[in-house]
Amino acid sequence: MNENANSLRAMSVGEILDNTFKIYGRNFLSILVFSAVIGGVFSIINGLVSYQAMPMPMTNVSWTQLLENPDLAPEIDPNVFAEMMPKFLAFQGIMILLIAINGIFIKPFVQGGIINLTYNDIIDQRLTTGQGLTAALKKFWKLVLTSLSLIPYYIAVGIVLIIISVLFVVPLIFSGIAMSNDPTGGKIAGFILMLFITIAIMIILAILSNVFVTFTYHGTTIENIYGFSAIGRSFRLVGKKFWRVLGINLLIYLIVIIISMVLGFISGITSLLSPNPQLADFIVSFLITAFITPIIYIATTLLFIDIKARVEGIQEQIIV
Repeated sequence: MNENANSLRAMSVGEILDNTFKIYGRNFLSILVFSAVIGGVFSIINGLVSYQAMPMPMTNVSWTQLLENPDLAPEIDPNVFAEMMPKFLAFQGIMILLIAINGIFIKPFVQGGIINLTYNDIIDQRLTTGQGLTAALKKFWKLVLTSLSLIPYYIAVGIVLIIISVLFVVPLIFSGIAMSNDPTGGKIAGFILMLFITIAIMIILAILSNVFVTFTYHGTTIENIYGFSAIGRSFRLVGKKFWRVLGINLLIYLIVIIISMVLGFISGITSLLSPNPQLADFIVSFLITAFITPIIYIATTLLFIDIKARVEGIQEQIIV
């Protein structure tokens, strides 16, 4: 067994979080090449294109001016909506195209690159920025095939969610009608309970559908497994240590959400004071993509190593 193979071991939650930020710091510039130069710049381009293509009439009035004088808000003629319909459809097409480019090409490449940097740091074979880019480019089409394989998976998840929502929404509608006709305390409570159950089930299913594919790109990047095989590999690993994967995933995303909320709050204040609020939105979107999202990729790579060690034992290093 290689001398550094003991680095591919089970870790505590504290070790995973601690190593996440240590690895981030040691590979900061290389990670930024993927997250900021590639992912972040695309997020800015995405924002600019969507802003320019938006068919709704825009206003140059600042938030502060609008709050001081609401009459400055632009009036929209209802007849204009019919004229804007072709532009609206074109806008939707542009947005779908941008989402597809990001989901199929940009995000998998960025995620695969950061996973690769993280894994090589774990086995004490840190890569330079050039080596990291070269390694990621070698896996590019396998990452793309894996992202394409996820499309039917999410379509199936969407169909299940639609079916379940219909099963719960129909009783919810009847409950709402009954409540409106006779708004007694019991019927109001029943409506609220049905609404809560429906929302809770939808959220739980959405979370579970993402948890089971947590390690999809890790299999492609580290183990050279791609397509549906990578999805199956993720399902098998997650299934054997489901609660651990779920709990640590929720913790990771909680940390990321808190940091993002702080940035969002700052953005909201800036938007209120800025004559160009869209600029603040672009900056926050860039900061989240460039500096915060990599935390997820690094932490889940450490979790992947942890789960592999717990399920399969300490493994030999894989040179990627």
